[in-house]
Amino acid sequence: MLQLGSAQSSHVSASPTIFAQMFLPPNFLTRHLPCFPAGPHLCRKPGRAPARDTAQAMSRENVEIVERLVRRFNEEGIEAAGAEYLADDVEFREPPEQPGARVARGREATVEFFADFDAAWEQHPSDPEEIRALGANQVLLLSVERFRGRDGIEVAQPAGTIFTLREGKVALWQAYWTRETALEAAGLEK
Repeated sequence: MLQLGSAQSSHVSASPTIFAQMFLPPNFLTRHLPCFPAGPHLCRKPGRAPARDTAQAMSRENVEIVERLVRRFNEEGIEAAGAEYLADDVEFREPPEQPGARVARGREATVEFFADFDAAWEQHPSDPEEIRALGANQVLLLSVERFRGRDGIEVAQPAGTIFTLREGKVALWQAYWTRETALEAAGLEK
């Protein structure tokens, strides 16, 4: 509140709106601050979404990209999914809980890495159970990785992945063999 008057006299408290009405020309605030009286923290340039809305939109868009990536991976394999959804300089990191975890750098290396791993399996679909945004550029995928061996052996492994996206493409793909490890890495409750 603005204090009007001197310390010796009684003072009058006035809100910024009353102050503006008393001392500024009519419509000064609405002409120069279009969001007044909502407050300058809500001001934004015409045609621009507030930062939070932009972050939420990016989060939703990134979740949709990961959904499409998984669908394409399941239907057409890593080559098709990689061509559309992986950045040229993508980095794929094997689960840190895996002994000798390796890193593939670049789209070609990542696709080759997956192709070598999947060569041992007849099928390797990923069944997403939860996909959620972790801020504006990261997405958490909790899934069951299903493997069917050429000799009929089937394995189902609950897993987690944190994707970091940049300009609509996956720039970092961090895999985890357990959901708990992925949730912990994301800073979420187990």
